[in-house]
Amino acid sequence: MSAAAPTAPTALAASRCGSCGLVAFPAERYGCERCGAPADDHEAVELPAKGRIASFAEVHRHHQPEPPTPFVVAAVDVDGGPALKGVLVNDVGGAASADRLDPAIGEAVTGRFDANGDFRWVRVPAGIGA
Repeated sequence: MSAAAPTAPTALAASRCGSCGLVAFPAERYGCERCGAPADDHEAVELPAKGRIASFAEVHRHHQPEPPTPFVVAAVDVDGGPALKGVLVNDVGGAASADRLDPAIGEAVTGRFDANGDFRWVRVPAGIGA
């Protein structure tokens, strides 16, 4: 069985609290973590799978075989939503590559599911924008 090709989600399923307005991803199932409003008070919202790097760290050791080290974890300010953490990769010919990264705060990224179904932040080539 061959792995599926990487895909770019058009949106991320999130929720917005009707009481305090907190946007949560993934969509909140139990209630608002900020004000305690029940999940029934939340509305479904879609966030674009793009944003800008707010912070990042290069990981050299961890307890799982995947992803192989070193790799970069980035906190991304999602357009219209919260900051989401995830693995940052280069996009080389449509395939995710963990080649040496030199991320920058404010750099545009877009979200994509890799061939294994894992969500990754992918760098947007210069001049294209997010």
